[in-house]
Amino acid sequence: MFENIVGHEKVKNILKKSLEENRIAGAYLFTGCKGVGKFTTAVEFSIQILGQKHRKLVEEFKHPDFFVVYPFLKKDTLIYGSLLKSINDNLQNSLKDKITPKERFNFFLNLFTFSGNENIPVDLVREIIIESNMKPYLGNKRVFVIRNVEMMRKESANTFLKILEEPPESTMFILTTDNLYSVIPTIISRCQIIKFGNLSKDDFFEIFKRLGYEEERIKKSLDLFEGSISIDNSMEVMIDYHKMLEFFLEDDLDGLKKYFSEISKKNEEKYLLKVFLKILIKYFNKRIRENDDEILNEKYSSMVDELIDIEHDLKVNFRAEYILTHIFNLNQGIKDNVWKS
Repeated sequence: MFENIVGHEKVKNILKKSLEENRIAGAYLFTGCKGVGKFTTAVEFSIQILGQKHRKLVEEFKHPDFFVVYPFLKKDTLIYGSLLKSINDNLQNSLKDKITPKERFNFFLNLFTFSGNENIPVDLVREIIIESNMKPYLGNKRVFVIRNVEMMRKESANTFLKILEEPPESTMFILTTDNLYSVIPTIISRCQIIKFGNLSKDDFFEIFKRLGYEEERIKKSLDLFEGSISIDNSMEVMIDYHKMLEFFLEDDLDGLKKYFSEISKKNEEKYLLKVFLKILIKYFNKRIRENDDEILNEKYSSMVDELIDIEHDLKVNFRAEYILTHIFNLNQGIKDNVWKS
């Protein structure tokens, strides 16, 4: 049970105990940093609830008593008179050609990367309430996994409370959040809270090893690992992090641009730029910790602040060449090569 979940032993023990003692709550709230495995665990827990014999149906989002809800933009979702049906149809259709675990993993990693404008609309919540009151088709339970519940707006959250206060005995909710403090207290109070810690480096290694990545490649990616998995350390593109840093330290902007073009397609430029920013932020923070020169550390700190601002700006503004040029111009302000020593 839960052998497919890497790490989180305490969480798995809590869920195992609830299953073994048949003391399953009506609503759970999985909370923890983004990218630590809350959704994966929610799906696995749903399989245990709905029955191992239905594993394939659940994993393919075809089980009639299993629903996944997540924040979205209406323009990105086909509407067949039902938002709930549209979301699950989209998941089914998108996964048709995702055969390997690696393909599915990368699909979900990108699917649940939000711009900040997505939400769970009240119309969808009303559909959830209607569906949750229907009898199960294949067993004794209907399970709703609602990702990033903190992205419910006030009207949606208040409407959702109506069903959460007294959920039908045959319905279970598994909510997830990346930020517990952004969830309204009345929702929190009606759920059993399950806290997820960060992943360890051993967990990271095991996850990608199971996905079929080469061990040497995984070890190189550990340079960017900070307790969770994101598109920045997902290894979708084979990257030499040390080479990227070397281009920066040598002020070789043309060399970096050429390297980008060699290892990626055009639609991966934003991903590579995000990785590059992570590398630089991590590098300058390391220099601050190791250096005793207050004046130089002020310059390094200023550089980190600028890089973080650029990283945030990527969500709404993306011009790769302009951003790279700007970063290298910033470098000129502190370039005495003192950090090379």
